[in-house]
Amino acid sequence: MPVEMLCLLVLRAEACDGWVRLTVEDTGEGIPPEQLPRVFERFYRGDKSRARSSGGAGLGLAIVRELVEAMGGDVSAESTPGQGSRFSFRRPVATSQHLAPPVRPMV
Repeated sequence: MPVEMLCLLVLRAEACDGWVRLTVEDTGEGIPPEQLPRVFERFYRGDKSRARSSGGAGLGLAIVRELVEAMGGDVSAESTPGQGSRFSFRRPVATSQHLAPPVRPMV
């Protein structure tokens, strides 16, 4: 008989000292400590026994890292097996000088 697990997901956004931080936290199974340093690597999948069709390609967190670093930010992950994981990224707050100019309507 399969065991069902209820997983709580929390999304938090905050701004402080010119930075914005987005955090996603869950109460899932967690990530073993020896795997945590590798979760942002391309094609890394923690559970090698899962079929690729059900386990993903190992690209999601690598893409997040590339995008956040391209915006001048950084990413981090924390996890406790059996209790859940927390993924955060932070980046500098955009100012009006970094925004694209408004599009003018064509007349």
